[in-house]
Amino acid sequence: MRRLFAYLVLVADVLLTSVLGVESFNETLTLRPLVGGRVHAAFTFELASDASSIHHFSLLPRPLLQPVASLGVQELRLAMNKGRWMYEEWGSPAPGTLGDDGVASGAEVWASINNDTEMWPRWRVLTSALASVSCASLDGIDETTTIMPNYPYFGTNSPVVHAYLTSESVCTENISPLLKLLPCKSGAGLASLIKPHSILQAEFHGVSLHVRQINSVWHVTIRVHVVKRPSQRQDTQWAMHDLFSAHLEKTCPVSTSSQVHVRSSTVPEPAVQSDESLREEQEWTWDDEEDEKPLPYTVPMSTYTYDTRAYRDKGLNVAFVSNATSPLLRPPPLRASRQVLGHGQEDNKVHLTLRNDMPAETVHVMYYEHLPPTVLPLLHTLHSDAQVDDYDEADDMVRFRDDVTEPFVVNATYKPPKVRKIMGFMELELRVPAASTLTVTYTLKKHMLHYDEHIPDPHRGMDLPPAMFTPLGAHGTLWSQEHRHLPVYHVQAPHLYTTPGLIDMVLPDFSMPYNVILFYSTFVALFFGTMLNHLLRRYRDVYVKSRMTQ
Repeated sequence: MRRLFAYLVLVADVLLTSVLGVESFNETLTLRPLVGGRVHAAFTFELASDASSIHHFSLLPRPLLQPVASLGVQELRLAMNKGRWMYEEWGSPAPGTLGDDGVASGAEVWASINNDTEMWPRWRVLTSALASVSCASLDGIDETTTIMPNYPYFGTNSPVVHAYLTSESVCTENISPLLKLLPCKSGAGLASLIKPHSILQAEFHGVSLHVRQINSVWHVTIRVHVVKRPSQRQDTQWAMHDLFSAHLEKTCPVSTSSQVHVRSSTVPEPAVQSDESLREEQEWTWDDEEDEKPLPYTVPMSTYTYDTRAYRDKGLNVAFVSNATSPLLRPPPLRASRQVLGHGQEDNKVHLTLRNDMPAETVHVMYYEHLPPTVLPLLHTLHSDAQVDDYDEADDMVRFRDDVTEPFVVNATYKPPKVRKIMGFMELELRVPAASTLTVTYTLKKHMLHYDEHIPDPHRGMDLPPAMFTPLGAHGTLWSQEHRHLPVYHVQAPHLYTTPGLIDMVLPDFSMPYNVILFYSTFVALFFGTMLNHLLRRYRDVYVKSRMTQ
């Protein structure tokens, strides 16, 4: 009887394992210094499961995976940020990762759908499901505000849809629901350090959600980015309690691993041994002695790793120093910006500036822009010009004539927006010569809007979504991926986002109709009131007896 019972327990365990699969939960907190005594805190929560059923999970969030899997979504990216990420001073927002660097202000959604059959109805259902999960206004996204870009920015062959909500702001209602997707919620583990009110006071903060399926294994990644700034620009002693208004007291019992990585040039407290395998600046070896060694981009720092499960009894409150000087020895070699110039209905231009500091490498950059239905770019006004650096004999650089004479716009994909109906997009593959600054300009035509088509608070202007610049490699992959064996990989972001823009639109006098209505209503009321008073009133003599006669 006991053997039969043990056999049944073994069979039940095998069946349960085949249904639930093998699941894991890893959480990581990375603290690294930035210029001016700032600190960049990056929370990463990774969940994985190879379960064959989407209805039975022990760790992964079923409210998220069930709509994603049932709608045929292979990959999903959601990012909500507030603030501006300073690429020149802070480097990459996610060093060592390719693609999880969405820091555009507002809300951004990417989705890879397996086929085009009834894609737009499924897209509406997906955005509604994401709106309920994140408590954001994502249900306002529809086919009129969604773009299907031509270039595969994240290396997928399935149709990709992309949408922005520029005016969406991160609040406590967005952070708390995403933390509830974790196994321990925000009650234990590193998620207990995320206090929404403390996070929203940061100079830059954002949350992101990444869901993908690789070889029938589901991967869910939740990230929280925070950049804290001290009151004064000086060397600052930071501690967990100063950053998050709390310190780690309880660990998540179901976590596979829970670690805190501190990047610092000095030993933090409590003291631990540095992890040399995580050093960004390594001793690079070269077979050819004539080749120049790559330039370092960061000051030498060590990574100190804390296993939070070893501090479950006494708690963990890491303290370290962030210097006022920048940890970057030089800015990232590839930088880009966008400016919208002009006012009124005429003489409006978009000015793009791309900088390439690489001394002997021409880089191709993909420029990706959303075009609202209220504007229309005039491609015949597209103009590009490159300003190369002066020749310096000490650099030993040879520049060919083709670098300057060949066209700087290599390829272009343009889908014009339909006026007052559907948003369009534009993709330009730009060639940026070595050690040069490329400028691209084109004229932007604004449409006259009808009286009832203006958005609330029209004097603020119309939102122009952020533009994205993607440096491309020689083999069609990301430039950062091809340089992952060099020190520049840790400071150069795979995608560069610009700040959102505001388009100044010509506005009518919205108060004039109301003033006219009120004036004529008052005039008519006074006129007809007086006329009716005179027409309906009856006059007669009234004799009043005097007291003298009495």
